Amino acid sequence: MLQKRSPARAAADAAGPGLDERCFHAVADSTSDMIAVLDAEGRRLYANPALARLLGETGSLVGSDSFLDIHPDDRDRMRALFRQVATQGSGARAEYRLIDGRGGTCYLESQSNVVCDGSGPLRVVVVSRDVTERRRMEDALSRLNRELESRIEARTAQLAAAKGQLEGTVAELQAAHGELRTREEDARRALERARELHDLKLRFVSMTNHEFRTPLTTILSASELLRTYDGRFSDKERIEILDDIRSAVGRMTLMLDQVLTISRSDAGRLEFRPEPVSVAGFARDLLGKLEKAALGSHRFVFESQAAETTRPLDARLLTLILQNLLSNAVKYSAQGSRVTLRAAAEAAATVFEVSDEGIGIPEEDRANMFKTFFRGSNVGRIAGTGLGLAIVKRAAQRHGGAIACESALGGGSRFIVRIPLAPEPAA
Repeated sequence: MLQKRSPARAAADAAGPGLDERCFHAVADSTSDMIAVLDAEGRRLYANPALARLLGETGSLVGSDSFLDIHPDDRDRMRALFRQVATQGSGARAEYRLIDGRGGTCYLESQSNVVCDGSGPLRVVVVSRDVTERRRMEDALSRLNRELESRIEARTAQLAAAKGQLEGTVAELQAAHGELRTREEDARRALERARELHDLKLRFVSMTNHEFRTPLTTILSASELLRTYDGRFSDKERIEILDDIRSAVGRMTLMLDQVLTISRSDAGRLEFRPEPVSVAGFARDLLGKLEKAALGSHRFVFESQAAETTRPLDARLLTLILQNLLSNAVKYSAQGSRVTLRAAAEAAATVFEVSDEGIGIPEEDRANMFKTFFRGSNVGRIAGTGLGLAIVKRAAQRHGGAIACESALGGGSRFIVRIPLAPEPAA
């Protein structure tokens, strides 16, 4: 027997033997839900007015096959469910389509329950509710969800494409920015180079105007003296005048050689021809020649830690290095002061040091002292081209070496040239 008095239970009780049918009809007729009592084959034993109205029937539905009113696509499913309910005796809920009295389709949600008191035949009470409007709303909501998902997917694709375009634009902008920065850097370097060339031109013009004018004036004056007063000079005086001319020509030749060396270095055509050179012997001989030319103006000191070691060096470039450093030491230090040349053959390098007790190099000039035509701010009226140290650095670099300087204003200078034993010559 049933324990709850739901509409389905009320209908089931109404269909059972010995119950008041008036009570059953009162319950079934008053509800808006559709109620039917089916036998074991699914034939209607009872159908309330709500079900009859839905099916458009004015007569009795008793004895009709309930499955014929179910939509063909749902009919087999509902037959199987009905057999399961009838066989197992358990209730079941289902949603399916029904063909209404107008030939249209509506959706029903039904609850089926078995009613059997053990003495009579099996009965199945089906209580149904029209959920067509709800299903339409659900379908509409589902469509809206699908449309929304489709729009979201489309919009996502658009955003992804826009993102890709934006990333491409950003990449292009970054590339353009990088190219712009490169061009700016190239332009800056070109401008700096132009300024350097302009400054170099000014220094070159200033140097040639001053340094060439002096020997040219000497040559011109001496030639005028010889042309005008040649008969009045003694042989000794004539030789002295010729020596002045030779000295002026030598000075001009030296300046032209220095300019040519710088030009070849800038063009990458400074030749490098290493050959075995006696480190100590070469340095000693060159210092001796300079000492003889100095006529006792300075005290020259030679120190060697090279013994009889020979190293692969370019004799011409090494001469430029030592000659310029030693001549500067003499030029920028007082007479009687000491000029020292040291030569050492270390395990990995050949080292030459030139030190003096001269005027030194101001700290603010040291960053530029190896540039062409640069001269220290404290040289005063001491003659010079500003090419010596530039030549020394390039000759050392051509050996794969380097030059360093230690100096104190008024306390002399010390230049160290270090040439590696197995150099990688610079171009």
